[in-house]
Amino acid sequence: MPAGAAAPTPVDLRAILAWARSLLDCSQAELALEMLENCGCESSVVADAKAVCLLKLGYLDRAMETLQASVFGPGATSDPGVC
Repeated sequence: MPAGAAAPTPVDLRAILAWARSLLDCSQAELALEMLENCGCESSVVADAKAVCLLKLGYLDRAMETLQASVFGPGATSDPGVC
């Protein structure tokens, strides 16, 4: 990624995900997470990318909450012992 490159606009989901991946490839999970949280796009794909960032940062519980909210809706919980 060239120095001084601007982040993509929120309307281009592919560009947002590519930007996040580029940041993750450069061990910048915190910046990738911040960008995803502020991109203005709430989709399951963005939630998955946020969860990857959280996992890379060591936040397993927050990653699980993010994925659960994406699948079951905000505030939902599931019992990990139940299939």
